[in-house]
Amino acid sequence: MNEELKQIQNEEDIFEDSAEEKQEETGGQEEYLSGADKNQILLAILMDMKGSLENAINVLGGADTKAPGIKIENSAKGQTKIIEGVFSGDKMIGPDGKSYNIPPNYASKSKLIEGDILKLTVMASGNFIYKQIGPVARKRMLGELVVDDEQDEYWVASDTNKWRILKASATYFKGESGDKVSFLVPQDDSSKWAAVENIIKENSESL
Repeated sequence: MNEELKQIQNEEDIFEDSAEEKQEETGGQEEYLSGADKNQILLAILMDMKGSLENAINVLGGADTKAPGIKIENSAKGQTKIIEGVFSGDKMIGPDGKSYNIPPNYASKSKLIEGDILKLTVMASGNFIYKQIGPVARKRMLGELVVDDEQDEYWVASDTNKWRILKASATYFKGESGDKVSFLVPQDDSSKWAAVENIIKENSESL
């Protein structure tokens, strides 16, 4: 009986090791996740993130939406890795469950909002190149800038809700608490983050 248990445990260990090394054993060939697998992985990620990525789940459910995936490509300049994922407000979440840091200046300049589909190309040199490939429907709103100095966080508030914004977006416009903000959110309001379009100083003319 003990020998059987040891054999089962050994088989489980081999299975786990094989799963972890799967991508490293591609031998330089292109590697794709099937459409069904990509859908399952992405949906699991989004459900774990709950409310913060509800909008991305809605986008994924669309008939014309292609699920993000991971792809390995070879070129004359070496091997590149392409990862498609969902913007969570300050990072990209890939179908492998990992989060990928996005330069705040790029996210601010591109006015990315939660649910946008991004493509990350990891060059052979190690450089990261991001590109927005699937923007979600957005709407423009007006609100007031709220600065939490203690937490070093920036928010924009309307009469009924508030959203976190990237610090880089606020500091670019030299925003201060009380300033008026033009910002973007998903059309269905299912987000915790917003993208700043413009900030009008409190003593400036109205928007």
